[in-house]
Amino acid sequence: MNVPVRYGVAQRLGRGSERRHPAGWLGGILPPKAMRGTLGGRMPPGQPPGRRRSVRTRAAAFTCHIGVRITTAALLVALMGLGCHPPRTAGLSRSARAHIDAARNFTDRYSRSRLAAWNIRASAAGADCDILKIEIPIILEDSMVEAIHYGAGSYNVYAGGVQHFSLERTFRAVSYKDASGRVWTYGSLSRNQAEALMPCR
Repeated sequence: MNVPVRYGVAQRLGRGSERRHPAGWLGGILPPKAMRGTLGGRMPPGQPPGRRRSVRTRAAAFTCHIGVRITTAALLVALMGLGCHPPRTAGLSRSARAHIDAARNFTDRYSRSRLAAWNIRASAAGADCDILKIEIPIILEDSMVEAIHYGAGSYNVYAGGVQHFSLERTFRAVSYKDASGRVWTYGSLSRNQAEALMPCR
């Protein structure tokens, strides 16, 4: 007498995991172990094992890639900042730094004077930073430059004029340059030398 075979839970699980087709698993479903490693869903039948990357693995790789790019960008910005803003007084003598500070004070004083609209700017220049270079972005006349230099009349912003200021701060010469590029010099400085002056940084 033939007795029908009843399949238990173990037999049903075994049937569900047996291989039915060379290209994939029964019903296109991966075996239990492969499914646990594939969080993004099942792969199509016949997919090469090397292509079975989980969502978690792809997310980790993407996060790492973004982190590397952000770190590289931050490093480039830091290097650019160092290149664009070097120490201005590095390697200069004490007297050179004093002349640079004096020129800044001169600019600040004239920016708050009756001549503020002229936008007068001063800088220390020369190999030893001992030349007071003054730039005024308007057209000047000889009489105006002399009045500023010697402090005559309404141009007497600093008592005794620019001449007195430069002597007190031990500048050896003063140069003026207007909007047209014309140059005036006072002290031991030629016009050609004044035209080639570069501010100390």
